[in-house]
Amino acid sequence: VWAVVFADIGTSIYYVPGMLHDMRGVGDLAPLFVTASMAGFLLLAWKYVEICWRHPDGGGVVTVASRAFSPKWGLVGGLLITLDYFLTAAVSSVSGVHYLASVWAPLDSHVVLVAAGALALLAVLNIIGIRESASISFLMALCAVGIDLIVIGATLYSIRDDPAAWEHLGGAFQRATDVSPRTFVVGFAGAWLAFSGLESISQLSPAMRLPIRATAK
Repeated sequence: VWAVVFADIGTSIYYVPGMLHDMRGVGDLAPLFVTASMAGFLLLAWKYVEICWRHPDGGGVVTVASRAFSPKWGLVGGLLITLDYFLTAAVSSVSGVHYLASVWAPLDSHVVLVAAGALALLAVLNIIGIRESASISFLMALCAVGIDLIVIGATLYSIRDDPAAWEHLGGAFQRATDVSPRTFVVGFAGAWLAFSGLESISQLSPAMRLPIRATAK
């Protein structure tokens, strides 16, 4: 369960700061927006724990919206989350190929083809079985956590004796008061892509080890 959710969220976290950096008016304020979105993410994660144990048969937003309002709203929620999954998968695969191309240049001229191939392999893996897909996700998630720790550690080590770097890092948060409402909404929406994979945890509730509430937490 952890591997599937982390792999879903983790891939988005990698590309979102780059997307934010290219947005007009956002730029190097990306850390501010990701941190602001994380506060909302933690509250939503707390709510998803409740969704998992209240609806152990799964369904996520579709089940919740259908039971709380009507099947029509469940349909709308399902359409929106399906669109989100396709978008996240596409952006993740394309950005991943770009990252690899920065190390192996020939990939740069075949980004679309390689990304489409990666999505096809994922489809085949899920057709073979959920357990196999989860096992691969577990291996990739462990690798991702390791890389995260290495990158964060190397960054902190490299700026440990550089007061200007720490001042620049803190400056992004101090400039929060200068951000216009429109820029904040745009930046927050872009940063929210980093946490779009949270819905996947509610789809896994039927396979969770009991008690579901403890596993979901």
